[in-house]
Order: sequence, then C-alpha cells, then structure tokens
Amino acid sequence: GPEFASTVGLRKEPRTGFSFAVFGGANLFESLSGTLDSQAIVPPGILTTVGTKASADSTIEPVGGLKLRYDWPFDPEPIEQFSDELQGRPLHLGAALEAEAFYLGGKISANTSTQGVSTSLNSAVFMLNPLLTLQTGKWRPYIGPGVGFAYIDATGYNNPATTQTSATQTALAIQGEAGVDYFFVQDWSIFAEYKYLVFNNFNLFDSPAKIDASRLDNHILTMGLRKTF
Repeated sequence: GPEFASTVGLRKEPRTGFSFAVFGGANLFESLSGTLDSQAIVPPGILTTVGTKASADSTIEPVGGLKLRYDWPFDPEPIEQFSDELQGRPLHLGAALEAEAFYLGGKISANTSTQGVSTSLNSAVFMLNPLLTLQTGKWRPYIGPGVGFAYIDATGYNNPATTQTSATQTALAIQGEAGVDYFFVQDWSIFAEYKYLVFNNFNLFDSPAKIDASRLDNHILTMGLRKTF
C-alpha cells in the first residue's frame, strides 16, 4: 500500500547527521626522509658516530580505528552540469566534519657500516578532517584534508650503538583522504577510503643512536562500516 511505498522511498534516501564508523585496512607503502645514527671505527681506529640515510620498510602493516562524523544536509538543488555523466541521476553538494582515531603500523630501517638496523613503529593517530561530500543515489563520495597528531612507539630497536630498544615521540600529522560510501539501507553504509598521511619532524632514541626524521609518508587503504543516526 501507500505506507509501504513511502517506506521504500525513505530507504532510498541516505541519511545525514551524526554517524559512527569502524574501519580496518593496511599501510601499503611508506617513505621516510631522515637519518639513523650508529657507531663505527674509522681510521686511525677511533670509535665515532656516523649518520646513515634511513628508509621506511615497504612491508604491508595493519591499520584499524574508529570515526565520529557529522554530515550537514545536502543542497536540495542538484549540480546540473553533471547529470548527463551520471545518467540523469542528480548530484548534490554537501559538507562533513570528521574526527577519527586509529592504530597504524610501520617500520624504519637502515644499512649502517656494521649491520642492518631497524625498529618497528606502532602509532596511535588522532585526526580532524573537514570534508567536501557529494550525493548521487546511494553513493556518497567525499574528499578533504586533515590535521592532528600521532603518538609513535618505536620497539625492537637493534642498533649496536645503544642499549635502548624502545622509545616514544609525539609528531604533527597531516593528511589528505578520499573515499566513498555506499548506503545499502537509509542509515547503514559500507565505505572504502585512501589516506595519504604524513608525520612531520620526529626524533627517536638518543645520540649516538638517534633517528632524525623530517617526515614519514604513509599510503593507507581501508574499508569500513558506518551507522548514521
């Protein structure tokens, strides 16, 4: 009857407002700009500190976290110039603000004059992301920058220049992210997202085994489930 038809129609309109999401994925690739210090015997037999260019290990590392987001209602007027490309489906413009917290794995390595040196990174990342959103049918793509900080815990350090095996540091974090939600019902969606996340200016461990990094770039791919209230 009419009531059923109305309900079906409502389910086709994805909801805006507050949402909560869980997500997981992988840190696919990292690149690091920085040096790692170690000790070496140089002529005439003097033990000295040397700096070696460090790199980020390219192994795939896990990512997982939570998001809290608010989507403002979409402009009721569609963006007409895109209607033909979308086969007549209207495209609406909107905005959102998102706070997220997630775990990020990584690894730093370097080949010193004596041996290969490495340390694993386990980071807790907290970001605030203003987003531009679009709505067409059940699809909601979004894109935007983000700023926050990362609490970095380095473990398993095997540098012969120190007895330290772990250290912590807080670093400024900035990112760009792009993703898309698919609403399979009015208030539930699945999403896929890419993040380009950068940690800036962090130092780990003490001299003569210091890691001095100007930036660490992370390329992250995730998938998640969102509930909009």
